[in-house]
Amino acid sequence: MTKKTILFGILGVTAIGVGIYLLNTYNSNHVENSNQAQTELTSITNNDSEEYIPTKPLPEGLPVYPEAILINEIPSNEGSWQWLFQTTGSGREIMTFFINSLSELGFSIDNSATIANYEEFFVITADKTIRVYWLDSESIADIDNVTPDTPNRNYAIFVDLNRWETR
Repeated sequence: MTKKTILFGILGVTAIGVGIYLLNTYNSNHVENSNQAQTELTSITNNDSEEYIPTKPLPEGLPVYPEAILINEIPSNEGSWQWLFQTTGSGREIMTFFINSLSELGFSIDNSATIANYEEFFVITADKTIRVYWLDSESIADIDNVTPDTPNRNYAIFVDLNRWETR
């Protein structure tokens, strides 16, 4: 993790022995609510014979990176949810996909908080309805030398469900 991560207000959440970082940016109310959020992960079986079935289905029309595999979910503060995905894409490819997909849905992108830098990547809509962010990945052997173009990156997508439904 780089020092720049602090600028984006990542809250560390440790579950199942793996550090998963929740993105909170520009919104102190969200940070307070996230501190109270239930962060217990549902147990998963992630092997070739079983598909992870979320307890909360993804919202209809929510973009998902091509060939991404849903691996987990995290209940967030009231009215929000996060889904975690495994991909073969790079941070830059994932970021570009979400900038284009969310823009096509009519969302404005917060360009000041949307970046790909080292291992980190973020895409945040201006109204904070959607936040896509990087996850550490055991599939990357040399995490200290990750660039935005390193493949096999995992991501999470945080959705404010109330804003999504009323957009």
